[in-house]
Amino acid sequence: MQNKSKIVLVVIIAMMMLGGTGCAALRTKDDYRTKTVELKKDLNKTLTELSRANKKNKRLHKEIADMHYNLAVILTKQNNFRAAIREYEKVLELKPDDKDSHYNLAIIYDEYMKDNKKALEHYRAYLRIAPQGEGAQKVRKWVIDKESEIKVSD
Repeated sequence: MQNKSKIVLVVIIAMMMLGGTGCAALRTKDDYRTKTVELKKDLNKTLTELSRANKKNKRLHKEIADMHYNLAVILTKQNNFRAAIREYEKVLELKPDDKDSHYNLAIIYDEYMKDNKKALEHYRAYLRIAPQGEGAQKVRKWVIDKESEIKVSD
């Protein structure tokens, strides 16, 4: 008896959603087809708008990352290394595989902050992203040097 109640309730809800309690039985297949076509059009329109918004969001993401990167370069040239590090980190939040940010962070940590572990972390990240990159060969040498320095200091 309980299953019958559930079925009746589902039918009543479906009928109400389709346009009233007594009218649902009178609807034709054409009415359902028309409604289905309308819903598909609405769905396609919504998906198109979502796709446009997603593309715009990606473009803005890239522009913001570029802004942080450029600011980091300026701060580095001004010897404001702590602020430059913060800006490079912001780039990596937006673009985790930005090889140039990893490279520049490695240099800052290595040469100016004297933090071998952080330098090594970013040198390795650079090599993971760009194993055949322009500076990969010299970065490999620096990795070996940093690993040696860390072993000696530990």
